[in-house]
Amino acid sequence: MSHVTLTPATLAPHFPGVRALLGPEHFARLLAESFARAAELDLPPDAALHGRLVQPDAPRPAHVPARLVADVAATERALAESAQLAPATRDQPRLGPELSDWLRRPDAAHAVLQPLRALRIIPVAFRLEGWLRAVRAGRIPAHLPRREERVLLCYPLAGNRHVAPAPWLADVEPAAGRFLSLLALGTPLGEALADAAAHGLPETQAHDALLEALLEGLFTELRGD
Repeated sequence: MSHVTLTPATLAPHFPGVRALLGPEHFARLLAESFARAAELDLPPDAALHGRLVQPDAPRPAHVPARLVADVAATERALAESAQLAPATRDQPRLGPELSDWLRRPDAAHAVLQPLRALRIIPVAFRLEGWLRAVRAGRIPAHLPRREERVLLCYPLAGNRHVAPAPWLADVEPAAGRFLSLLALGTPLGEALADAAAHGLPETQAHDALLEALLEGLFTELRGD
């Protein structure tokens, strides 16, 4: 997560959402258990923390679903990774929306898109985006996020030459998230479109999702054209 030596005090700020869900007492206990496990198994502390959170007996209030805690932890870990990689993306070229018309042509079926290295795609079971933004801005919402399958895109915004890009979080519906995930894994466009159609995402909507991704600069290189 970082080149700085991690301690409970330096790791905790990366997980404000987890702390908000668990409360300070459970969160402190979780950090202590995670660092003990990290030392025992020679794991990075943030990886040990995430691993501990997905276990059924992880400390948490009774009214907070275990899956919600795990989803928030996975998202916050992705945000931290994206932030660490963000400075390297400052001068990285990004494909733009001018490609969208070409990518609709039949001869673009073999095109492969190279994703931004700092892009993270996280399937979640709750509407986390707005809730997590509020928590990370210092506000604790009155209600927990509602249950709904979504996919979160975590990536650095395009920055200028003097300002490192900041990580951003976007929410998409599951079929669009699956389509973008396949593209990010190197699946040729035609195959990804066929898979999207098989999972209920019409080609026009898939292209709309791709256009939005190009507008956000999520892909850096085009191969197989």
